[in-house]
Amino acid sequence: MQDPRIEALARTLVHHSVALKSGDRVLIVGPEESRPLALAVYRESVHAGALPVLWATFEESARILLDLGSEEQIGWSNPILIEAVRQVDAYISLRAPANLRLLAGVDPARSVVAQKARRHFLDVALQKRWVVCELPTAALAQEAGMSTEEFETFSFAAVSADWPAMRGELDRLKAILERGSQVRIQAPGTDLTLGVSGRTWIADSGAHNMPGGEIFTGPRENEVRGHITFGYPAVLNGRIAEGVRLTFVDGRVTDASAERGEEFLIAMLDTDPGARIVGELGIGMNYGITRHTRSTLFDEKIGGTIHVALGRSYPETGGANDSALHWDMVCDLRQDGSIDLDGVRIQRAGQFTV
Repeated sequence: MQDPRIEALARTLVHHSVALKSGDRVLIVGPEESRPLALAVYRESVHAGALPVLWATFEESARILLDLGSEEQIGWSNPILIEAVRQVDAYISLRAPANLRLLAGVDPARSVVAQKARRHFLDVALQKRWVVCELPTAALAQEAGMSTEEFETFSFAAVSADWPAMRGELDRLKAILERGSQVRIQAPGTDLTLGVSGRTWIADSGAHNMPGGEIFTGPRENEVRGHITFGYPAVLNGRIAEGVRLTFVDGRVTDASAERGEEFLIAMLDTDPGARIVGELGIGMNYGITRHTRSTLFDEKIGGTIHVALGRSYPETGGANDSALHWDMVCDLRQDGSIDLDGVRIQRAGQFTV
């Protein structure tokens, strides 16, 4: 019997996140572990009168390619998949990891080649109505330090927020933030200033990520300065860098260190010229998510946190940074942190004061 929470999530993705209507073409992509949600989304898309295409993948295929493939094979941008997403109106990406360390032993240089190849697909997909959603799995539960049942309860609660109400609050903050030209983030080990003049803030109340609950922009590429320390582990492709500290001068990372995973951190920063530039500044606004799980999709939404993504900007923000990398790192402001906008404090200890 199908879990009713999965059916409810499918309805949210189809009707709220990508707002499918009759005749819309939608590409649904997910690994075999996402089968219950993938079929529920497919079924709901049919009910909506849309024209769905379901593309199933296998998690292990990425490791096979990275272990055995030549550089040409790893760097191949699949034109069939690119053309598929070019032909649709909406794109729903489902995740359901069974092994979070599947790519942990891969040479970072080979991972960089694969990331560069995937950029061509993302350049097309991000122009569509798109959403990314993660189905709770035993692997995610273990990583979060919870039982599978506990993590399922946590996960389904996070995606069941009152999204219209959140949209209202995010729109209110958007109006405030877009009047400013400079954001300053302060916390233990952190004093970072980012120029945001003329940039658009995007309110995500479940439209792009599920769960949603953030407001983000693309800072001005040469107007980031100072330093930031990330208390939470930075996770990318099954690899972890802990205790990351970055220093910025004129928009670029000039110094980087990590207590664990520093070699991987530096390798990712050297992906391409844009990898050392901030492509996104996001503010977590989902106060229903209160604990760290090592799943960036959830952690970057924690109310009272901010996240900085190195690499690719989202064009809709006005950001122009181009990179194969987009690596979100989360900084907790709920103890001694603050956010200032043009010298005026707008958030203290994770709570907005405006």
